[in-house]
Amino acid sequence: MKPLSFIALLLLALLSRFSYGDFALGARYYDQGQFEKAYKEFLLAASYGDKDAQYNLGAMYFRGEHVEKNLVTSYGWFALYEEGRQGEVNAISEKIFARLNQEQKTQALAVREQFFERYSQEGISRSLSPELSVSDAHSEAFSPLRKVAPEYPASALRRGETGWVDVSFTIAEDGSTREHVILYSSYAGLGDAALKAVRQWRYNPRRVDGKAVPTTGIRNRLVFQIAGTSFREDKLNEFFSEQRSLAETGDAEKQFQYAYALGAAESLAQGMESRKRQPEKIEALSDNANEWFEKSASQGNASAAYFLGLNTLQGRYCEKSTFKSAGWLYRAAMLGSADAKYTLAIEYLAGAFFERDATKGLHWLQQAAASLPAAQLRYALYLATAQAPADRDLEAAQSYLERVDKDYHDKLTVLEVKAAIAAERGDFTQAVKWQERALDEANDLELDLTYYTARLDQYRAQRPLRLWQALLFRDNPHGVDDARNIPAQGQQDIEPKVEAKAHLQKYAYRRQQNRKQYANEVHVLFPVIAPASAGAESVND
Repeated sequence: MKPLSFIALLLLALLSRFSYGDFALGARYYDQGQFEKAYKEFLLAASYGDKDAQYNLGAMYFRGEHVEKNLVTSYGWFALYEEGRQGEVNAISEKIFARLNQEQKTQALAVREQFFERYSQEGISRSLSPELSVSDAHSEAFSPLRKVAPEYPASALRRGETGWVDVSFTIAEDGSTREHVILYSSYAGLGDAALKAVRQWRYNPRRVDGKAVPTTGIRNRLVFQIAGTSFREDKLNEFFSEQRSLAETGDAEKQFQYAYALGAAESLAQGMESRKRQPEKIEALSDNANEWFEKSASQGNASAAYFLGLNTLQGRYCEKSTFKSAGWLYRAAMLGSADAKYTLAIEYLAGAFFERDATKGLHWLQQAAASLPAAQLRYALYLATAQAPADRDLEAAQSYLERVDKDYHDKLTVLEVKAAIAAERGDFTQAVKWQERALDEANDLELDLTYYTARLDQYRAQRPLRLWQALLFRDNPHGVDDARNIPAQGQQDIEPKVEAKAHLQKYAYRRQQNRKQYANEVHVLFPVIAPASAGAESVND
């Protein structure tokens, strides 16, 4: 093939890659001609194993876009992209290599070796591997102002049902808990009781530069124990031995189940006694849950990658690392986890752990809103109340709101979003009605009503929510702070904020499953002894 024909063909191929229909943030910057930003996004995405980002870096070095044209470096990125691939895809790196002189070929092979050491799947796995620790999973990462114990369901008492419920939620800007999801429940009735209690909890919200911001991915385990009931130590150890054997077969789902069960075992052992009335001695507790989450995630289990992202962010059974957290969350997002996309959205919008970047946050929020109710509500609120008129889209906001199931647990947020959209339409009569219902809901949950009353007063004054936000926080239009002065939470020691992570992803992966996947993947039934009297408590997981 003649040189000019080869180059023309290659450039055509590169252009077609960049214009792929479902491109993400890096490709968007590229299409806008913002090559510096595109390069940054692609480089960070490549550091987390994104093959398309690696391809696009090869293209930018081939063309000399933002970087000086360099066929040696271009070859390295294309060779990395082709790792594990077979067939004619290898033609790009081979043809570039053929055009190099002998000195350049030597340099190219050295660059290839360096890239493989750092950016190959094996190299990336090493860089993201959590630093395991025995950190207490039950310590309060966030300061609770109010916790309500769940009421033991009478039907569960009659049947002698003892178990636990794992609940995930978001701490909102006013300290209330929102976006509740049951990750696992031993029995359906216990789940309803747990949600009723958690919705009444209140925390000191996390603050960034003095402003309250939301924090998602908070997990709490509520244990329902009947007095006189205990676990049989021999049965527990037999169960975990069986689960470990299944995980050791290499099956990713079994590895995820075992990792999840390990976390459950530790929290259940706290405060419970065996038949000998001694603290439980579960041999499996010598295993670290993150080690098994990592084994599962390395095989493409999205749930395991998501949990690793949260654990490395919050320091559960490992040292905190924002870099590793972003990497695992990004990998989970690539595998289709809407929860991971939503966590990335919240973190980039809030700036609590990651460096704040509204563009990245909104990108991930839109991605998560394709299937996740919490994201649909938050994105609907943004579309309705965006400060820039060009970003405001009431019809789209209404569309996202209507996607949320009528039985969605977080009624308070639903009502507030409805009120905000109505106010933006100029229908302040309806806005007041929705906000009054939100106020009633907050009152039923025994929350502090100052925040909700302040919004109601704004609607009565015929002032839409975005104007209130602009007056309160001109430099932070994406956050809604509390009108009151809540004491600031003590800052915990965390790693320095890292550069925002890249988001090039074609999403040609398996279809996103909703959060019920966790319940489907985790079926842990412990043998118990018959009941006497009951009580319930909660511990962090």
